[in-house]
Amino acid sequence: METWRAAGIECDGMLGDEDPFVAVLEVWDPRRWDEIVVSTLPGQVSKWTRWDLPHRLSVATDARVTHVVDLQQAEHEPHPPPPREKNPLGPLGVLAWGGRPARPAAAPAEERSPR
Repeated sequence: METWRAAGIECDGMLGDEDPFVAVLEVWDPRRWDEIVVSTLPGQVSKWTRWDLPHRLSVATDARVTHVVDLQQAEHEPHPPPPREKNPLGPLGVLAWGGRPARPAAAPAEERSPR
Protein backbone atom coordinates (compact mmCIF):
# COMPACT_ATOMS: atom_id res chain seq x y z
CA MET A 1 0.00 0.00 0.00
CA GLU A 2 2.92 2.33 0.71
CA THR A 3 4.18 1.74 -2.84
CA TRP A 4 0.77 2.57 -4.30
CA ARG A 5 0.49 5.72 -2.21
CA ALA A 6 4.01 6.77 -3.29
CA ALA A 7 2.83 6.36 -6.90
CA GLY A 8 -0.07 8.73 -6.20
CA ILE A 9 -2.78 6.07 -5.94
CA GLU A 10 -5.32 6.75 -3.21
CA CYS A 11 -5.90 3.43 -1.45
CA ASP A 12 -6.97 1.88 1.82
CA GLY A 13 -6.76 -1.66 3.13
CA MET A 14 -7.93 -3.94 5.93
CA LEU A 15 -8.06 -7.58 6.89
CA GLY A 16 -11.29 -9.37 6.10
CA ASP A 17 -12.98 -12.74 5.96
CA GLU A 18 -11.02 -15.59 4.37
CA ASP A 19 -13.74 -15.94 1.72
CA PRO A 20 -13.11 -13.03 -0.69
CA PHE A 21 -16.80 -12.77 -1.62
CA VAL A 22 -17.84 -12.42 2.02
CA ALA A 23 -14.95 -10.04 2.75
CA VAL A 24 -16.07 -7.64 0.02
CA LEU A 25 -19.73 -7.78 1.01
CA GLU A 26 -18.84 -7.04 4.66
CA VAL A 27 -17.14 -3.73 3.76
CA TRP A 28 -18.83 -2.69 0.50
CA ASP A 29 -20.26 0.81 0.71
CA PRO A 30 -21.24 2.40 -2.64
CA ARG A 31 -21.10 5.85 -1.03
CA ARG A 32 -17.41 5.31 -0.25
CA TRP A 33 -16.16 3.33 -3.28
CA ASP A 34 -17.11 3.35 -6.92
CA GLU A 35 -15.24 0.26 -8.14
CA ILE A 36 -14.03 -3.16 -7.00
CA VAL A 37 -10.70 -4.44 -8.34
CA VAL A 38 -10.11 -8.20 -8.26
CA SER A 39 -6.57 -9.37 -8.98
CA THR A 40 -6.12 -13.06 -9.77
CA LEU A 41 -3.64 -15.56 -11.10
CA PRO A 42 -4.12 -16.41 -14.78
CA GLY A 43 -6.73 -18.83 -16.11
CA GLN A 44 -7.95 -21.82 -14.19
CA VAL A 45 -4.95 -21.66 -11.84
CA SER A 46 -6.96 -19.10 -9.87
CA LYS A 47 -9.65 -20.38 -7.52
CA TRP A 48 -11.24 -16.94 -7.65
CA THR A 49 -11.57 -17.23 -11.43
CA ARG A 50 -12.99 -20.76 -11.14
CA TRP A 51 -15.48 -19.42 -8.56
CA ASP A 52 -16.45 -16.64 -11.02
CA LEU A 53 -15.70 -14.11 -8.26
CA PRO A 54 -15.57 -10.94 -10.39
CA HIS A 55 -18.98 -11.61 -11.95
CA ARG A 56 -20.56 -12.67 -8.64
CA LEU A 57 -19.31 -9.47 -6.97
CA SER A 58 -20.66 -7.37 -9.82
CA VAL A 59 -24.12 -8.93 -9.46
CA ALA A 60 -24.15 -8.77 -5.65
CA THR A 61 -22.97 -5.16 -5.36
CA ASP A 62 -24.18 -3.64 -8.65
CA ALA A 63 -20.72 -2.07 -8.87
CA ARG A 64 -18.16 -1.87 -11.65
CA VAL A 65 -15.72 -4.74 -11.11
CA THR A 66 -12.33 -4.68 -12.80
CA HIS A 67 -10.61 -8.05 -13.11
CA VAL A 68 -6.81 -7.79 -13.28
CA VAL A 69 -4.82 -10.89 -14.22
CA ASP A 70 -1.19 -11.29 -13.11
CA LEU A 71 0.37 -12.24 -16.46
CA GLN A 72 3.91 -12.28 -15.04
CA GLN A 73 2.85 -15.23 -12.91
CA ALA A 74 1.84 -17.11 -16.09
CA GLU A 75 5.44 -17.02 -17.33
CA HIS A 76 6.65 -18.72 -14.15
CA GLU A 77 3.84 -21.23 -13.74
CA PRO A 78 5.55 -24.65 -13.94
CA HIS A 79 2.43 -26.82 -13.63
CA PRO A 80 -0.74 -27.15 -15.67
CA PRO A 81 -3.90 -25.74 -14.08
CA PRO A 82 -5.38 -27.95 -11.36
CA PRO A 83 -8.45 -30.03 -12.20
CA ARG A 84 -11.80 -28.39 -11.56
CA GLU A 85 -12.94 -29.00 -8.02
CA LYS A 86 -16.16 -30.96 -7.69
CA ASN A 87 -18.24 -31.16 -4.57
CA PRO A 88 -18.92 -34.81 -3.68
CA LEU A 89 -22.49 -33.85 -2.78
CA GLY A 90 -23.11 -32.26 -6.18
CA PRO A 91 -25.73 -29.49 -6.13
CA LEU A 92 -26.67 -30.42 -2.57
CA GLY A 93 -23.21 -29.31 -1.43
CA VAL A 94 -24.57 -25.83 -0.72
CA LEU A 95 -26.58 -27.31 2.13
CA ALA A 96 -23.38 -28.41 3.86
CA TRP A 97 -21.69 -24.97 3.99
CA GLY A 98 -20.44 -24.00 7.41
CA GLY A 99 -21.54 -27.21 9.03
CA ARG A 100 -19.48 -29.03 11.59
CA PRO A 101 -18.68 -32.71 11.26
CA ALA A 102 -21.18 -34.81 13.15
CA ARG A 103 -20.02 -36.16 16.47
CA PRO A 104 -20.47 -39.84 17.12
CA ALA A 105 -23.42 -40.47 19.40
CA ALA A 106 -22.67 -41.46 22.98
CA ALA A 107 -22.84 -45.18 23.60
CA PRO A 108 -25.99 -46.41 25.39
CA ALA A 109 -25.61 -46.82 29.15
CA GLU A 110 -25.47 -50.63 28.96
CA GLU A 111 -22.54 -50.49 26.50
CA ARG A 112 -20.45 -48.11 28.60
CA SER A 113 -17.71 -49.65 30.65
CA PRO A 114 -17.89 -49.26 34.44
CA ARG A 115 -15.45 -46.88 36.08
